[in-house]
Amino acid sequence: MHQKSKRFLRICLSFALLAAIIIGIPLLELAFGSVRLLIPSGAAVWIRPDEPVSLNSMPKGTIDTVKFCKDYNSTGLHGDAELTVRAMGVATVEVDGRQAGGPADAWERPLTTNLLPFLSPGTREICVKVENPQGPAVMLARSESLGLFTGKGWWAYRGSNRLPTVGVDAPANAPMARYFGRSGKALLSELPFLIPIFLAVFAWTMLYYGNAPQSLVRRLTPGVNGLRLMLTAAWIVIAVNNFWKLPTYVGFDVAAHLDYIIYVAEHRRIPLAGEGWQAFQSPLYYMVSAPVFSLIQTRFAGLMRPAARILRIIPII
Repeated sequence: MHQKSKRFLRICLSFALLAAIIIGIPLLELAFGSVRLLIPSGAAVWIRPDEPVSLNSMPKGTIDTVKFCKDYNSTGLHGDAELTVRAMGVATVEVDGRQAGGPADAWERPLTTNLLPFLSPGTREICVKVENPQGPAVMLARSESLGLFTGKGWWAYRGSNRLPTVGVDAPANAPMARYFGRSGKALLSELPFLIPIFLAVFAWTMLYYGNAPQSLVRRLTPGVNGLRLMLTAAWIVIAVNNFWKLPTYVGFDVAAHLDYIIYVAEHRRIPLAGEGWQAFQSPLYYMVSAPVFSLIQTRFAGLMRPAARILRIIPII
């Protein structure tokens, strides 16, 4: 018992040390400032353009450029009028189209600009242009002396299009998301089907390992081979059901894999790794699929949908 206690203690200490490492390293990164989060700063929040979400990756060399603006009613200031900007990317501060500060990388260090020389009496348009080659253009701006904080009342220009802005933490769903319900709601709808199955398996397990007469239960319990056959049969039923229901464009890089097959069918050779998005993949599947694709095209000339659907069968075989 004493040895077991020591072993249990060592296991607990090991898990505690692992948890300390997993939790402690991020906390140290945050404490020493090497990791920055998009958290509010006083009354200012990080904002982004309110626009539909795109699941497409940014083309190479693209710089996401957005100009965030707000009207400010200036009464002729005397004193401090500093605007502090943080942004994911390079920020440039403008007042009525005139450059007031930057351009400067406002991610590592905030960009602070004195707006006093630009705020003559009247309504002034204060803008912050953000250019980010590595992701979305978002920013945070605040000025205690001007009472100016990013949040409500700001808008954004993407090119000539004027867009409203929202906080970066506002929910954003891709258009495709409206075709799918929430996972929690889907789970609740399936519970009337799942709970009886769970209870039946639980009861069967209790009978199998319990003290009740077990001869009939053990005889009816499938072995490894029987379970394998049952799972295979269930998988086939699901595959047949989904074969006609899933759209042909659903799947990871479907179009790129189809391009690979078409390339082999048309050029009668394997493409180099740089000749296509998925051209680095092992060629066996595409070599087998190419003649099938050519045969299908002789029957359905120019129609990709029947070909893409039939080609789904090949990996099963």
